[in-house]
Amino acid sequence: MRLDDFNFAKLPNELQGFKEDITSLLNNGKHQWQVVSAAPTFAGRAGEAVVMRSGTDGRLYIYLGSSWNVAVLFTADAS
Repeated sequence: MRLDDFNFAKLPNELQGFKEDITSLLNNGKHQWQVVSAAPTFAGRAGEAVVMRSGTDGRLYIYLGSSWNVAVLFTADAS
């Protein structure tokens, strides 16, 4: 999704600062996840996600209902 470009040059300094704060909070539209090499054992926060990459396996762990839930992203071919 692409938003229209806006010209903020004529806005008051306070509003320009607010725009910069929001841009920083949203990380310019990027979302980062922690990447670990083993299944998480720490207590997470609701909705927290961790990507596990170990050898040829990849899993996505999401902390829901007071426990880590896993989704296999990819695994080694058994053939």
